[in-house]
Amino acid sequence: MFKSNNVPISVGNVYAVKLPDGRYGAIRIVDKHNRSTTLVTTPLLMVKHLKN
Repeated sequence: MFKSNNVPISVGNVYAVKLPDGRYGAIRIVDKHNRSTTLVTTPLLMVKHLKN
C-alpha cells in the first residue's frame, strides 16, 4: 500500500518503492496533469546468487 510522506512530486523525480517480496524497485515520474500522474517502473531483473 502506498504511504504518502507529503513529498512534492515533480516530473523527472525518481523514488524507491518497496516491492511485495521485500526487495526495492524504482519509479520515475514522466508526466503530471491535474490529479493524474504517469510513471515508469524499473524492469524486474532476475539475479542468480553465486555460491561461495
